[in-house]
Amino acid sequence: MMPVSAKRITISHVTDYRYSEAVHLNEHRLLLRPREGRQVKLISHSVKVTPEAELFFAEDVFGNDVAIATLSKKARSLRVEATTEVELSAVPWPVYRIDLPATRYPFEYTDFEKAALDTHISSDSVSDSLTRWARSFLNGQSVDTLTLLQAINSGIHNQVTYEARDAEGTQSAEETLALGLGSCRDFAVLFTKAAAALGFGTRLVSGYLVPEDLGLLGSGEGGTTHAWGEIYLPGAGWVAFDPTNEQMGHYGLIAVAVGHDMGALSPVTGSYGGRNPAEANLSISITMRLKGSSEA
Repeated sequence: MMPVSAKRITISHVTDYRYSEAVHLNEHRLLLRPREGRQVKLISHSVKVTPEAELFFAEDVFGNDVAIATLSKKARSLRVEATTEVELSAVPWPVYRIDLPATRYPFEYTDFEKAALDTHISSDSVSDSLTRWARSFLNGQSVDTLTLLQAINSGIHNQVTYEARDAEGTQSAEETLALGLGSCRDFAVLFTKAAAALGFGTRLVSGYLVPEDLGLLGSGEGGTTHAWGEIYLPGAGWVAFDPTNEQMGHYGLIAVAVGHDMGALSPVTGSYGGRNPAEANLSISITMRLKGSSEA
């Protein structure tokens, strides 16, 4: 097998909250440590919270690394700084080895897979209208599985206009279809709900999108948080589908957290209190730098 050129990238992710008056900062939950895997190697990761906080680390039910920040002082600001270095080796056009029975849809997961995927396979919350929309991509009684999933991915990309939205919250899949507008979070929810309507094991992913031109002269050091969906395919494992960019595979994607509720995958969540309602202003800065390449 030919060696893959691996990219080393440093990520600076700074979250700043500023309040109109001093507030009591309650416990905050941080999802900032990238998930490691064959295509993402974590070199280093650190988190700094200002004002100083006591950090407790744990792993949630989905295997996400969670940091809980406990703060004891009143403050007029809160800053969370995460500095990460990763090595990426995903290729732009991956070839997946899918177990033969699953290469064509419909197929059945094995009993073992069904048990392991129990929380990932659910069409209970999918409406009849969304199910009909998902089934409109079926061309005959038996279709190539990847072709079907790519068709849904492309269908969302072509039928829904991307609209950046900084405000918290995610639209339902039905709202996104009806509006024809959505953020990457909305695209991801629509894709996973449509796939779930067809019986696929699905999960939502939040993380980072690495700019295609990172490291090129004049490209800058921009980066952004991003959201996409993953489908479990026997033999291949969890396969990424990014309808925002009409992409299949993990190239240019750095996963941080997975789950079923996009609201639970936010990088920083928490609350504050005080005698009077205080206004909060939020700013986020993400910087990525290419450190060079190596052979993986």
